[in-house]
Amino acid sequence: MTTTAEKQKRTNALINLLQDDNGAVASMAMEQLLNQDGLDALIATLQDSANPVLRQRIHQLSNIITRRHLRRSLLERIAIDDITLWEAFRDINVYTDTQRSVSHIDELFEEINRPFKRRRANTLQIISYLRECGFHASNEGGAKIEHYNVAEVLEYRSGAALTLAVIAQKLGNASGWNATIALHAGKYCLIDANFHMIDIAADWQISRVERGKYHICARRDLINCLLCSLVVAANNEGLLRDFYLYSKLFADINGIDLKAAGPPFEKK
Repeated sequence: MTTTAEKQKRTNALINLLQDDNGAVASMAMEQLLNQDGLDALIATLQDSANPVLRQRIHQLSNIITRRHLRRSLLERIAIDDITLWEAFRDINVYTDTQRSVSHIDELFEEINRPFKRRRANTLQIISYLRECGFHASNEGGAKIEHYNVAEVLEYRSGAALTLAVIAQKLGNASGWNATIALHAGKYCLIDANFHMIDIAADWQISRVERGKYHICARRDLINCLLCSLVVAANNEGLLRDFYLYSKLFADINGIDLKAAGPPFEKK
């Protein structure tokens, strides 16, 4: 049985290795520390270290732990259908982009929401404001990750119709306006409470469409569509890390054994 003194000695040795100039050695130490108990307390102790290399590595460890917690929470909440589309899209963005945080993306949304927020908004007010802000569906060919990450769509006002629909829905919910996301002629659109259809790809055009002409999308289906689009985009852009992360998340949400899915995931 390992004594407390032995555990502390091992931890101290790993902390020393974290400061090694060899990135491979530091990565090995990180991997070992991530499997130890009491890591949160260790990070709290060392995050303000005077040693810049150690401080950076501790920050990396903290990011890994934060994303592990986020991923676990995301999977649990999707499994019991206790998550909004905004939360799912935001958390998937944060999980794969180490430069983003939940609070940062929420603040990006609030920068859009604050000038508009009102007690009760109607469809025309919502759509006019989104146009005024410059939000539009990208017409660039091929899927791109930036078109599906809510942070980048909020920053650059351009993205996939699906992501824009989620942002519009979030904006509306904050002002008493409700709309559901639907598919019409292969495109994502919004259907308001009076059954008006908002065609996002056609510059937010508002029209009436017969009920049988569109399909209301379930929340989980939209999360799956987001992840599938991100898998395709990551593949197009040659981003292997992101390709794996999106694929693994999709597989875990849907109870799929990724290793049994064939190349490039099967065990060698």
